[in-house]
Amino acid sequence: MRSQFSTYYGQIGSLLFSLNRVDEALENYRKYVAIAQKVAADDPASSTLQLNLWSSYAALGDMLMRANRNEQAGIAYREGLPILEKLAAADPGDVTLQTDLAFSQWKLAQIGGDATVRLRAALAILGRLDADGRLAADKKNWIAAIEQAIEALPK
Repeated sequence: MRSQFSTYYGQIGSLLFSLNRVDEALENYRKYVAIAQKVAADDPASSTLQLNLWSSYAALGDMLMRANRNEQAGIAYREGLPILEKLAAADPGDVTLQTDLAFSQWKLAQIGGDATVRLRAALAILGRLDADGRLAADKKNWIAAIEQAIEALPK
């Protein structure tokens, strides 16, 4: 479950971005991350709060990507990744967490650094879900896309 903070800050940030007030939009998302960090620190055992924290990093990374600030986006994604990895490891049956993890690996591979490792990690997650019959039909094409991306990598 995502928090109401993510909805509020996401809507405000998106509105500011659409008005070409990019720096204000990014500051709005950074505030969201700071709030999520404080709240999650108060109850580190809460998977809901940890998920919200990861979501805040992902939202900031997505907004930074939209602003063509890929290096900064990579930092945000990488800061959130260990949180998501821990949540996904704790609940391997949660398909949403698993697909979020695969997609996060995909995004990081696209902006550089460890592309082969990240794409293979994403492919392994999706392959397990597919083999177990738990990969949603609308996500099955991700497997072929990742295989093609791996094939296109420099040898």
